Amino acid sequence: MMRSTRKRETTLNSRLWRSPLIFSRVTRIATRFPVRIIVFAALLALTGQGGARGTIEPGEEIEILTTFQPLFSFATAVAAGSPRIRVTNLAPPGVGPHEYDPRAEAFHPAFAGAVRRATAIVTLRTVSLSPLFDLLYPLARKEKIYIVEIDPAARWTPEEPRLPFLRNPVDSRHGEPTEEINPHLWLSLSIAAILVERMGEEFAALDPGNGARYRQNAARYAGRLRKLRARYAEKFSELDLPPLVALTEAFPYLTTDFDFAVADYILSPHSPQEIGERIEAAHAALVLAETLPPEEVRRIIAAQGARLCILDTLEKGRGTGNDLDPAGYLEGMTENLEKLYRAIVEIPDGGEE
Repeated sequence: MMRSTRKRETTLNSRLWRSPLIFSRVTRIATRFPVRIIVFAALLALTGQGGARGTIEPGEEIEILTTFQPLFSFATAVAAGSPRIRVTNLAPPGVGPHEYDPRAEAFHPAFAGAVRRATAIVTLRTVSLSPLFDLLYPLARKEKIYIVEIDPAARWTPEEPRLPFLRNPVDSRHGEPTEEINPHLWLSLSIAAILVERMGEEFAALDPGNGARYRQNAARYAGRLRKLRARYAEKFSELDLPPLVALTEAFPYLTTDFDFAVADYILSPHSPQEIGERIEAAHAALVLAETLPPEEVRRIIAAQGARLCILDTLEKGRGTGNDLDPAGYLEGMTENLEKLYRAIVEIPDGGEE
């Protein structure tokens, strides 16, 4: 649980740094990205962040940073109606973790201002979205920006629940097994609800005077996520779910959430023709992708009588101008599930969804 005094923060720091797992992870990051760490430190220095923030004073506005659409949507839902908490996302609409670089001229002024005002940053440090975002965690601790950690597994205590992490899928024919965790866990509505509830507890610790509001908001939003999952679980249960293959590693949490069996992950085929051969071998009627494949691949999919369904990872924020839409996550997940449902229903017609 996040602490609201410097003394407690120091105690938490020492406890975390004694963990061999955390020590090894930080060592690995420092080894792989030493130049980027220096660059980020310089960026934060340019914002004027230098000393300890101290405690949050009663009535003081609390500026919370998020890094991409799902966390922004969760945070704005939990903080709804708060007289103190304001949520800002670092990356603008249309920009995801892989494209956002605060060193770039287009992003740096907004990044500098956001960090200068920041009281806390929401993090999900068990998964790695991009090295640049990952480095915000140790730098936030260094700069005394409060850490709102919403992954229960990060506490390393046996009584905390553990999220059902999935390993990264690999190409079924050409890939090597990996122990890397797939980062797209927000695409499971079941897991997203847990993260939202954790965020409610963390916001309540940050602002105890409004704690009941944050817990109620979190319960309400988590309930909407579980209701959405239940609605589509019922709709899928009425269908004869087809064999499917995936051209992306992005959706194992979504397919697992609804008990879809992925017969083959075609991630590094040696030729377009191989894609067709493997679709035929899997007897697949549905092909999942996160981007539109080349025209030749689309023709091959259609020739096999399979239907192409392109889903959104929700990493790139939705909105206009520089403002993300707080409803972006829920709308995006609803669109994904409806596209998947319609693709299955319309399989006999062939073609592309």
